Amino acid sequence: MSTDILIINHAPTEKLSKAQKAFNSNIKKIKSFTERVERGKEFLKATQIKIAQKMAEPKQEIIGALLDKFRLFEAYYDDSFFNKKEKEKIADLIYNETNHIGHPEIEAIHDKFKTLSDNDNNTTHADAYKQMVENMTGFSFDDNDDIDFDDPESVEEAIREKFEAQEANRKKTKRDLKMDEEEVNIGKVLKTIYKELVMAFHPDKELDETQKLKKTEITKQVTIAFKNKDVFKLLSLKIELLSSSLDLKSTADTDLKYYNKLLSQQVFGLESQLYALGQQGNSLLPRLQYDFMFVMENAPELIEKEIKKESNLIKQQTKQIAKETQLFKDKKEVRRFLKTYDMDGMFLF
Repeated sequence: MSTDILIINHAPTEKLSKAQKAFNSNIKKIKSFTERVERGKEFLKATQIKIAQKMAEPKQEIIGALLDKFRLFEAYYDDSFFNKKEKEKIADLIYNETNHIGHPEIEAIHDKFKTLSDNDNNTTHADAYKQMVENMTGFSFDDNDDIDFDDPESVEEAIREKFEAQEANRKKTKRDLKMDEEEVNIGKVLKTIYKELVMAFHPDKELDETQKLKKTEITKQVTIAFKNKDVFKLLSLKIELLSSSLDLKSTADTDLKYYNKLLSQQVFGLESQLYALGQQGNSLLPRLQYDFMFVMENAPELIEKEIKKESNLIKQQTKQIAKETQLFKDKKEVRRFLKTYDMDGMFLF
């Protein structure tokens, strides 16, 4: 269905109210952003398939090279040639450099050296991250909070719970109470549309089996839209299914104000989806010169070139890693390197 029927039209001699103009603007944005989100999802999926096809071999080769290097240093950790301090550096180095590679054998090495690194160092990486999170949020975390600071999802959940607890204890202001009242009114406006549609298309009132299935699907769409506070969908369904019962031009500005609040939230949600799609695309090709969504809309041909560049870069890195592994087969070279290795901030791979 075209969203044009949601636009409030007027004669050249008439002027739209502020609420009507805002309504039209929100409808146009939702139409535009929804189309961009759909294109973005398709473009992201197509890019993921291309990367999987064209970079499978180079990625397999670099994983092999990394495994050779990590296994070499893993063996050195148990080698009596190296002293205790050198082994502490080896454990720290392997723990850091095996992080977030996403290969089962490398993850197993990472888990092994996570334990060793934690045991051998007074200040762990988790401790440092905990301190950073506390400084950023202003919250304090103790052992009773039961948080794994090596797990980003656990940290995110803990921060959310702290914020919710803080909000629950905060005394409501007049502005908060006004917003609560507005939420109730918005709920009433949505419920009015919801009830009208459900009453008109409730499947239990239909005897014809084909029509019953059709009305069941309509009722399902209406219910989902109502639960999601999707006023755009509810209004669209009402105009599409009960076209004679809704005159947006004569809708009171009070109701339009509530529509606009929900529509603005939908616009923000779509903008957030576009941002998230862009971030996903950027993470696929981290050296992409332009934003992924900008490339999608203006120069999609750049993706092919960027994948080729990334593939060539991985091949160069693979050669470099193999070269370093060959060099570090000499234990004396490893010892010389470890003398310069800083456990607080130096990385090897």
